[in-house]
Amino acid sequence: MGELILCDRMLAAMPYFLEEMSIHVYSLEELSYYIEHNTCLLTDSFMNRELTDWIGSELKKEDLAAGLVKICEDGGSLAEFVELLIRQVGYCTQEGCLKIVKNLREIEQRPPYESMKMRADWYVENKRYICGIQEYRKLLQMEEAKQQPVFLGSVWHNMGTSFARLFLFEEALSCYQNAYRCSQDEMAFHACANVQKCMGISEKLPEEKQKILKEVSAQEMYRRVDQIFAAENIQAAKKAARVVLENWKSDYIKKSRL
Repeated sequence: MGELILCDRMLAAMPYFLEEMSIHVYSLEELSYYIEHNTCLLTDSFMNRELTDWIGSELKKEDLAAGLVKICEDGGSLAEFVELLIRQVGYCTQEGCLKIVKNLREIEQRPPYESMKMRADWYVENKRYICGIQEYRKLLQMEEAKQQPVFLGSVWHNMGTSFARLFLFEEALSCYQNAYRCSQDEMAFHACANVQKCMGISEKLPEEKQKILKEVSAQEMYRRVDQIFAAENIQAAKKAARVVLENWKSDYIKKSRL
C-alpha cells in the first residue's frame, strides 16, 4: 500500500519564492519536500532573514524562526540550519533527515568549485539547461577550476551538451573543442564529430581518429544521430530523422525554460 503524509499545518497567504527552481512554496511541508529533493542546490544563501521572517510571520512559527535566526547569528553551518528546520517540520523521515544532513556536510567539505559543478550538473540532468549553462560559465571564471585541466574539460563538455540539447550546435561545438583541448578526452572528440554531423559539416578524419569514433560510446542523443546516418536507404533515414526531430521539438520548450 502507499503512504499518506497528512499536511495539516497553516498555509501562507504570501508564498516564499525559491529562486533556484523558480517556484513558490506555501507551507513548511512544501519547503521540506524541496529540500529533500534538491539538496545539492542549497547554498549558504538559503540561510537568510527573508526565509526566517516568512516562517515566523506567515506561518506563525515564531520559535522555529527564532532558532533559525540564532544559528545564523552564531555562524552555524547550512547543515545545522536545515537539520533544525526539517526536524521541526516532521515531513521527512528519520532516515531522510540523516541523509540530507550527511549530504550537506559532505558538500560543505568540498572545494567551492566542485559544489558549484554538482549544482550545474543537477540542472542539466533535470533538463534545466539554461540554468546549467549559467553555472558552468561562473565555474570557468574561477581560478581554482582553471588549475584543474581534467575538471575544466568536464565543465566545457557538460556545457557543450547543454547547448546541443538546445540545438545551439555552433556553441556546443566550441565547448566540445575546448573540452578536448583541456583534457584530451576521447568522449569530447566524439561529441565534436557528432555535433558537426548535426551541422552538416563533413570532415575527413585521420585513421586514428576514426578508430576513436568507433570505440567510444556516444551519448543517447548522438547514438540517435548515428542511426540516421547509418540507415540503409534514404527513406529509412528520413523516417529515423522525423522520429528524432519530433521528440526533440516536443521537449524543446521545457528544456529552454529557466
